[in-house]
Amino acid sequence: LRSVLPPPVFRDRVSKNRAFESIAAAADGKSVWIVNEGPLRMDGSGPTALEGAWLRLQRLDAALAPAGQWAYRSEPGLGFVGVVDLLVAPGGELLALERALTGGGFAARIFELDRSRATDVSEFEKLRNRDDFWPVRKMKLWEHAGGFQNFEGLALGPELASGGWLVLLVSD
Repeated sequence: LRSVLPPPVFRDRVSKNRAFESIAAAADGKSVWIVNEGPLRMDGSGPTALEGAWLRLQRLDAALAPAGQWAYRSEPGLGFVGVVDLLVAPGGELLALERALTGGGFAARIFELDRSRATDVSEFEKLRNRDDFWPVRKMKLWEHAGGFQNFEGLALGPELASGGWLVLLVSD
């Protein structure tokens, strides 16, 4: 219904096909989350076999104005690795779907994100070669490796009788 400019740090700094691929809105309408799929040019290169790439998890408020930004480290990997979707769970937990494309096919992981001790990096021009911030912590909830299921989306399904929620994956 309307266009919103990304925060200035993202403008003209995304690599081709590595910009925003995910958006998640909290049920209370007070926040919207976005993250760049791959690193911004000044934040470093893509992931390697030993370390992941720096991404920026961005919160927007109800008016879609920037309201905090946190460094997120993708998983390491050879080939393409990036965040392809976010989901805000009913309890407010933020989930991220990371997808990797390697010689063995696709891999997908769902992480619960904890930014309680993370540094707001909104004012950081770059993340590369810095050691003065704490990134978002991640807890792996699920993983699927190998094959040709290219999972690129998360959706919340119905509440289960056991008290949890069904999380649906979308594959293209």
